[in-house]
Amino acid sequence: MPVTVEQARFFKNMVILKFKEMNRIEDCEPFRNKDILITRDQAVKLNPDENFIADLIGLKVLTDEGEEFGTVKDILQTAANDVYVIEGPEGKEYLFPSIKECILNVDLEAGTVTVHIMDGLLDL
Repeated sequence: MPVTVEQARFFKNMVILKFKEMNRIEDCEPFRNKDILITRDQAVKLNPDENFIADLIGLKVLTDEGEEFGTVKDILQTAANDVYVIEGPEGKEYLFPSIKECILNVDLEAGTVTVHIMDGLLDL
């Protein structure tokens, strides 16, 4: 159902939206805790070093030494920085912080993420 966001407010860990098409709380109840989807052309504009999480999931992960390491399975959003969940070739999951020293390059056209495996990163 297409709707127009008329107003947005942040309250604790929630976003409260007012839709132009809905004037009573009862009209909104069926949509409580549901996802809101937007088309790519209406999404926020990203800076050159930013990506949508949906674009990262499924990318092949290469090390800075050119070896295949695994696949991006998820991105965790934390207070400090995002964390890439990478599934290695043996099926084990590894957590890579989204910092310049660790995530070296994201190439959406090539479908790859290049990482540097920092000391101790694979020990957990």
